[in-house]
Amino acid sequence: MANFEHIAALKEGPEGWHKWRQANPNVIPDLFEANLSGENLIAAKLMKADLSAADLSRADLSGAKLLRANLSGAKLNEAKLCHADLVSADLVGADLSGADVHEAKFIGADLRYANFSGVDLSRVLLTEKQLSEIIII
Repeated sequence: MANFEHIAALKEGPEGWHKWRQANPNVIPDLFEANLSGENLIAAKLMKADLSAADLSRADLSGAKLLRANLSGAKLNEAKLCHADLVSADLVGADLSGADVHEAKFIGADLRYANFSGVDLSRVLLTEKQLSEIIII
């Protein structure tokens, strides 16, 4: 279960989260199974965060820093991930159906079994090997 302090700080919006991150720079955010559906997480610094099995559907993660974040099994359907940095993130089994990933960076991310149904991948950064690991319907 997610850490309630971490969820509360994140739900304060970009300014609240930024303040919390400055006060807690060495804490790895524990957002396991958090319900963050529809939240404004623009430019949130979530490096190495545990967002596994979290509900981020319709959340705005534009410009978010998700380097090495654990998003395995996360619901990211219809989320905004424009310009998000997901380098080396774990997205195994994540649902990104209908997500906006315009110019997102997925280099080195584990995309096995990730669902990218209805997603335009023409302007994302990923390798050909990664493309072979995802589900596109």
